Amino acid sequence: MPEQKTVKRAQADKRAGKHGMRSAKQAIAIGLSEARRAGVALKVPKKSTESTSKRARASENALKRESTAGASRTAMSKQTKTEAAKRPAASRSAAAKKLWRPRVPPARSAAAKKAAQTRAARAP
Repeated sequence: MPEQKTVKRAQADKRAGKHGMRSAKQAIAIGLSEARRAGVALKVPKKSTESTSKRARASENALKRESTAGASRTAMSKQTKTEAAKRPAASRSAAAKKLWRPRVPPARSAAAKKAAQTRAARAP
């Protein structure tokens, strides 16, 4: 018999709509789907051929029975590296350069203002 604490946590997760996944890719797909439902502007996924409510319910129930290991830090890291390796070197290089490019003054100024507001809001 599981501990009471474990049962309560599982019930809370169930109410929150959390469930397991098979892989890191599936975890990403679930996250994107939830973001779309929340109103984030993302590309529309490819149209599926079947979408009956019975099939959707069955797949959701199957997902709930699976573990959450697919979304672990190591699984996500491994999946990210695998996908990055598929991209051309020029694309990876451009992404790295974009990440480390110094911010232009207006963006730096906006970031500084936002940081100041955050500090002010959190000050005791």
